[in-house]
Amino acid sequence: MKKNLPNRKSLIAPLLIASFFLLNAVSVSAATKTWAGGTGTGKNWNTGGNWSGGTAPVAGDDIVFNTAGAITFSTMPAASIAYNSLTIDLGSQVSLIGGTAITLTLGGNPDVDFLISGGGSSLTLGANVSITLAANSSANISGDFFINAGRTYNTDAALSVTSVFGTINNQGTITSTAAARLLFQSGCAYVHNQNGGNIPTATWDQNSFCNITGLTTTHPTGGNQTFGNLTYNCAGMTANLTMANGVAVANGFSVTNTGSARLLMTAGSFTVGGDLDISANFTLSGTTDRTLTVTGNAFISGGGNLDLCSGNVGNVGTLNVGGNFTSFGAITETGNGRGQVNFNGTVAAQTFNQSGAFVNNIGIGIDNTNGVTFSGASITLNEALTLTNGVLTLPAGNTLTIANGNVIGGTGFGTGKHINTQVSGATQAFVRIDNMAAATPYVVPTGTGTYYLPATLTPNDASSFTVGVFNGITENGAPNGVAFTALKKQGCVDAVWTINRNAGVAGTDLVFGWPAALEGSSFTTYNTNQIGIAHWDNPAWGNCVGTGDNVANTATRNGVTLFSPFSVGKTPYVLPVKFSYVNAAKSNGVNTVYWKASCNTPEVAFHVERSADGRNFSTIHSINASQARCAQPFEYADNAAAGTVYYRIRSVEATGVVTYSSIVRLTDQQHDMRLKAVLPNPVADQAQLNILSPKKDVVVLTMISMEGKLVQQQTVQLQAGTSIINLDVASLQKGIYMIRGVFGNGETSTVKFIKQ
Repeated sequence: MKKNLPNRKSLIAPLLIASFFLLNAVSVSAATKTWAGGTGTGKNWNTGGNWSGGTAPVAGDDIVFNTAGAITFSTMPAASIAYNSLTIDLGSQVSLIGGTAITLTLGGNPDVDFLISGGGSSLTLGANVSITLAANSSANISGDFFINAGRTYNTDAALSVTSVFGTINNQGTITSTAAARLLFQSGCAYVHNQNGGNIPTATWDQNSFCNITGLTTTHPTGGNQTFGNLTYNCAGMTANLTMANGVAVANGFSVTNTGSARLLMTAGSFTVGGDLDISANFTLSGTTDRTLTVTGNAFISGGGNLDLCSGNVGNVGTLNVGGNFTSFGAITETGNGRGQVNFNGTVAAQTFNQSGAFVNNIGIGIDNTNGVTFSGASITLNEALTLTNGVLTLPAGNTLTIANGNVIGGTGFGTGKHINTQVSGATQAFVRIDNMAAATPYVVPTGTGTYYLPATLTPNDASSFTVGVFNGITENGAPNGVAFTALKKQGCVDAVWTINRNAGVAGTDLVFGWPAALEGSSFTTYNTNQIGIAHWDNPAWGNCVGTGDNVANTATRNGVTLFSPFSVGKTPYVLPVKFSYVNAAKSNGVNTVYWKASCNTPEVAFHVERSADGRNFSTIHSINASQARCAQPFEYADNAAAGTVYYRIRSVEATGVVTYSSIVRLTDQQHDMRLKAVLPNPVADQAQLNILSPKKDVVVLTMISMEGKLVQQQTVQLQAGTSIINLDVASLQKGIYMIRGVFGNGETSTVKFIKQ
């Protein structure tokens, strides 16, 4: 063993010496070269005096710039070279410009191989100079990195990674084919400052920014990524450009400037995880249906123009908004298709502040259980309004117009899904429907946000109406009027429907609905015939007319021609038709029937009936009379055969109530004038006096008590034949009375009756 020890020592010693010189050589070759040539232009990379140690950098060196200010090189190494690292620090603003094309390869430093620090530091790759990050190397861009046209930054080597915290302004090429090679961190920005080109494949933090600024005629490739924030700000655009298919934005999407052209959305659906900001020309859909979904807020500036669809019939461009939507610009549809804006937030109520214009075929959908408020100016839709979920609120003074008469879409309207037409003082909000079709019920699902108060209108001609409702009935039907007293409210529904007609003249059927919570305590007991709709006739509410359903909580009034405002309450007790007289006369073979009646409903049908035996009658003539016509006498000439004939009048009111007159008998025999009888006799309240006269005459009837006191007197116009006069004796005391008649020729006749 001892013999061998010297030999071992002789082998170990040379190895130790070799290792020492090898390590020393490495440390010498990896020298740090710090720039000492000051600021300014025309700098020479190859001049030793410009660097610490007095010698120019060589391969494997660590290059450091830490002199604040602009340092511009005009002379670079003559050939491509590999350095251990490059650091731009302490506000150094370095520009590399070479005479021949070279590539600086960076890598080998145990820390960061390529660093541009913050605080104003920057690096510009100028003419003929590119940078490649070596395999297993890393870069940190915390300052500004400018890649000029024709220059390349390559971060695509195996296991290399560039992390960006500052800004990259790219007019050249960034080579990165894997998202893990290029990381855009929170707060950083990538500026694509060129026409066309390629957006590098990268991983984009939600709060990073991709700003596309240099486009004129060609859209860049590489746009099919998920960006944090994406902005188009291209003042020089002269051609319409289409975004890449597959693009997504995790945060905000902005279209700030598109020059004289438009930015067209990708052919597929596009999701924006944050806010949308349109200040230029942006088109969603062409001949392919497209959907832009915005999770956050949407904003269109005064100069913004959002074209939802420029395609053909059947094409639809859809914008889904999850947050608030403010539009001072134009929302348009420029083709023959249609656009659709859906409010479908899920977290909170949404607001639509629309001060711009809705142009052409744009529809709106409400699908937010928390509700949507249209807080801006009045809106006109040429497409449909669809309520899927939630309450749509219209502030006082606003009008939502559905211009083409489209039906308001949705089913199951109620407390949680309707249009809230708010009021403020005397001012109301309205839903306006133009071009409402004739003879087709149109449901306007209005309410107050708390109560559902729908109105269904069925006009008999094409019409236009505005509809608004409010809770709290007032004396003049205005929102700021004097409120009904608690006692008055007991007999009505505590709400007012304001309906104004803008076009059309024919009668319109109205149906109103309400919740039980607005019914007065007495109103809840009313039956169908006791419920009707009242119109404010100025200066007071008119009578309630129509019918109602106290189970379904609806009221109906037909044939309305006078509008605004309306309420629901109890119909007054309406007396049936009361016949003032019925008589008949024969002349020249013609029997003429005369009658007069008192009507208390808007319309009554009178049917003249004839009988040969006084028991079996058939209708020979009918006439419909308004309440005004009812105030005048009626007559009908019957060309009947000779002999005894019986006549009566049957009246049928709009409510279906039927009333028969007394029967008059007409014969060929002539009689002197006389009072025939009082029927019934005795009488309790109402009686009929039969008077026979061979000709037209006037009789003065005087009712006298047994004590000789005059209790009633009236003058009656008689027709030839038998006349029947109705007598109201309900107010008379019980006893025996005489009726004395004085005819026109002075003849008298007397009849007696008993009042029970």
